[in-house]
Amino acid sequence: MILGANATATAIWDSLANTLVAGPSLTGNAGSGANGFLVNSGPQLGKILIIHGASSTTTSIYDPVLNTMVVGPSLTAAAGADSNNFSITVGPQAGKQLIVRGSSTTGTELFDPNTVTFSAGPTLPATAGTGSHNFLVRSGVHAGKQIITRGMAFNGTILYNPATNVFSSGAVLTAGTGLGSLSICVDTGPQAGNTYISHGNGQTTTSLYNAVADIFSIGPVFPAGTPASTAHVMRIENGSMSGKSLFVQAGGTSLTAIFDPITMTLTSGPAVTAAANFGAFGLSITSGPQTNKFLHALGGNTPNTAYFDQAALIFSPGPVLPANAGVGAFSLVLP
Repeated sequence: MILGANATATAIWDSLANTLVAGPSLTGNAGSGANGFLVNSGPQLGKILIIHGASSTTTSIYDPVLNTMVVGPSLTAAAGADSNNFSITVGPQAGKQLIVRGSSTTGTELFDPNTVTFSAGPTLPATAGTGSHNFLVRSGVHAGKQIITRGMAFNGTILYNPATNVFSSGAVLTAGTGLGSLSICVDTGPQAGNTYISHGNGQTTTSLYNAVADIFSIGPVFPAGTPASTAHVMRIENGSMSGKSLFVQAGGTSLTAIFDPITMTLTSGPAVTAAANFGAFGLSITSGPQTNKFLHALGGNTPNTAYFDQAALIFSPGPVLPANAGVGAFSLVLP
């Protein structure tokens, strides 16, 4: 777990031991736009590269075998608000990682795992910033391409073609996206194969991307009173709600919503034990005494967490983090 909050703190959750302990410190502060990925080839195979964000060019490399953190390669330009990344699996840049720098810029980076270096990537046709994220197009004329939402209250998207390593303008959302916007792939029901996007920015509206038609249409609306600036979303895999998704809202609220892909509706979910805020994140526990629960860090520069029991559909207090989690916090599953 990278705890963000413009600090170097990390934490490690051991599901078998049911413990949450301090991890090694980052080599620089992680803040807005921090993100990371597993290195899948080259001399750093199996390690995790963490981009610090916070308008910096610095990174760290975490070795899960030695439990150590060392200085990573520098970006060619700073990464900031809602920087995000994805893997390139085909085309001339196959095997590399593409990083959208965010922070209201058009810049991107390419990470080469063989040389462990960053180089400038292709330029976006428009700026991306707060609320920007990406998702894979799984079918239709753009199958295998990546869509990046611009964020910053814009309704535009950007399409990445790995075959040509070129960005172009994409389909238009039904409303602008902003802080707390995210997307989930719909795997079942009448919209299976499509992608559902919450607009964030305090809006209750959503969009649905039809991959075959390459268009966005109006999606289901969040329940009344639910501020749709989503902290994170988790797919429920067990119990009566299996196949549905739990949206934990941010902005100092304990509200949640449950998305049903069969009926394409959003309904109110169980309340979190304490308010979640920006910098909140979650992870799924698949082994140990808390199996089939989610662990949610509640962010907001607090060390608070909560368990979500998928079968009982209730939250309960979780263990305390070794440091506060804030803006830029996220988690990755260790190999």
